[in-house]
Amino acid sequence: MVLQYTGFMEAYEHKTHVLKTAPEYFQLIYENAKTAELRLDDGRNFNVGDLLLLKEWGGDYSGRELYVKITHVLNVSEFIGVKDPRGAWKMLSFLKP
Repeated sequence: MVLQYTGFMEAYEHKTHVLKTAPEYFQLIYENAKTAELRLDDGRNFNVGDLLLLKEWGGDYSGRELYVKITHVLNVSEFIGVKDPRGAWKMLSFLKP
């Protein structure tokens, strides 16, 4: 079940990334209390304008889903001093449509 959807996705040319999200964080995003997420960019190549399809995951999928749009991407790997062979750590800022 999609909890939020507006017509802004028609003629959308950016990527949609599907991400598992823990129930406590999913609820905060749904309530607009959380608008950023630290994620490993393991080849997904997150960009401003891309959509995140967040799927609530607590060991299995609950069926709750939420679209958000990336508004800013910050590569934090250099700031936190972590070199991860899987990719760079990115802080993704986003807004619900």
